[in-house]
Amino acid sequence: MILKPLQMTDQLRTGVELIDRQHEEFFARANQLLKKCNRTDALNENEINQTLDFIWIYIIEHFATEEELMNNYEYPAVEVHKRAHASFKKRYMSYREQIQKSGIEQDTMKKLMFFMRDWFFRQIVTHDIKMAEFLKSEIKVNTGLKARLQELMSKFFPSA
Repeated sequence: MILKPLQMTDQLRTGVELIDRQHEEFFARANQLLKKCNRTDALNENEINQTLDFIWIYIIEHFATEEELMNNYEYPAVEVHKRAHASFKKRYMSYREQIQKSGIEQDTMKKLMFFMRDWFFRQIVTHDIKMAEFLKSEIKVNTGLKARLQELMSKFFPSA
């Protein structure tokens, strides 16, 4: 079975440019991995490991960004959101450990891709959109948040 690429749809847009751009970048990297996993010839272990490493680092950065914003601006559901992040990281690392132990196998890679796709869809719809609504309401009363979002945007996307 071939998994279709992840797509950023209107349903998944939070309305906070930084978060949406980070999600788009994650989807782009996950789609690179998916393309490599859907190849009919042998999987290139080095390429896949590099992409998996990048995704891990990017996820850590993205989650840290969201958590900083939630903590600094006293988002009421911060602990629930953090637990969801911790759950993702634990499961992702479980897949990474399995891959390191057994090597890169298409079945494992497809399971990982299904997990990432489903988790991110649920996370964005269930948690990130609510967090973004909170942040957008905070921007109206807190100019520091708007400046912080702009600062983070230039850190992650210098050409933006």
